[in-house]
Amino acid sequence: MIAKSTYINKHRIYGLVTIWFILTQTLPFFNLFVPVPMLYQYPIFLFFSLILFPELFFKRSLICLYVFLFFAFLLHLLGNAFYLGIGTITKPLLFMTGALVIAEYTFKYDKDYKYTKMVVFIVILANSVMTFLSYPQIVIFPNVIRYTFSMEHMDDYIDQAPWLITYQTCHGLSLLMAPLAFMIRKSFHVSNTRFIFYLFITIVLFSIIYLSNATTALIIAIMLLLMGFLIRNEKLNSKRITTFAVACLVLGLLSTSKSVMIPLLEGLQSTMDERSSNYGKIEEFKHNLRTGEREGDMGEREQLYSTSLELFVGSPIIGTNEPERISNHSWFFDRLACHGIFFIIPLILLFVNHVNLISRSLVHSKVAYAYSIIGWFMLLMLKNDFDYGSWLYGFAILPLLCRYLDYLIDYKLKKVYIRK
Repeated sequence: MIAKSTYINKHRIYGLVTIWFILTQTLPFFNLFVPVPMLYQYPIFLFFSLILFPELFFKRSLICLYVFLFFAFLLHLLGNAFYLGIGTITKPLLFMTGALVIAEYTFKYDKDYKYTKMVVFIVILANSVMTFLSYPQIVIFPNVIRYTFSMEHMDDYIDQAPWLITYQTCHGLSLLMAPLAFMIRKSFHVSNTRFIFYLFITIVLFSIIYLSNATTALIIAIMLLLMGFLIRNEKLNSKRITTFAVACLVLGLLSTSKSVMIPLLEGLQSTMDERSSNYGKIEEFKHNLRTGEREGDMGEREQLYSTSLELFVGSPIIGTNEPERISNHSWFFDRLACHGIFFIIPLILLFVNHVNLISRSLVHSKVAYAYSIIGWFMLLMLKNDFDYGSWLYGFAILPLLCRYLDYLIDYKLKKVYIRK
């Protein structure tokens, strides 16, 4: 009896610690009332996780992470310019470990779905609250979310930051669009209440991605929304993967067509504030379609991607001997150039082990999860690390949302369907 009580108390304590941790990551103003600096939030969460469930830190995915970061630490000791600051190693260690521990705990211990439901509810509620708090400030200045993340402008918006959803979160939210769209489709013929609820939540979360001026996140979110709505069955097979690949190819071809894209982009621009960065980027894209010339942000990004890829091709096995030239604009390609194929193997195994763990545990939302993972990898190839948004949502929130959708389909929607 005492052993059982201790077991239950461990999980309750961990649930409370998780609530605190998720709130610190999703409600910036929460830190005004519970002032724990972000520098200590992840260490505190990981400390409790290690005390309560030390076995979680020895899972395959986490061991792969330790090996990869050990290689990174060796490069740091050798004076590699890509890892000059120790923060380039400690930050991903904390962010990725925290997210992976949440996922490992969920799929090992959360048999009754209570932990899953709690985390998903808090994330959706907190981000909805932050979205509504952000709207008035976006009306005043459309780039305010983007600028609070920019080192150049961060100090100018320090007073507004606690009441704004973060730029990092907006990137993370884009990964949730496929499972949310899938849930809207599944509930349409079964429960009007749930259909309206999930439609409302999806519109709210998508709106803040749109208004945040996070261009890459917006493109990924639109793509995943479309693919989520198109899911007709719940089995992941070669046909589903081929469909996704063909859809991406078609969209890619359409994006090069002047007759299709220019009217579409001009229509999209009509919904935007001319001061927003997305408005300017659309102007650059239209110019590229008309003249074939790359200018502004598009041209700079293309050059940054090319530099990292050229460095990788120049020394593909053990990494470049010119790390100071790495672009720092593509998380995956930058590390591929720095580490080379051999030393990046632990990172690849980390993703393989994690995705395999999640996909084997899912049933109904497996296809939505697979689409989201593809979107996540695209983000990591097109963007640099966007702090906790990269890892908390990719490694933890996305799998828990998909698991929650499995629960709803099995235990809620089927019961409603049977009653009807």
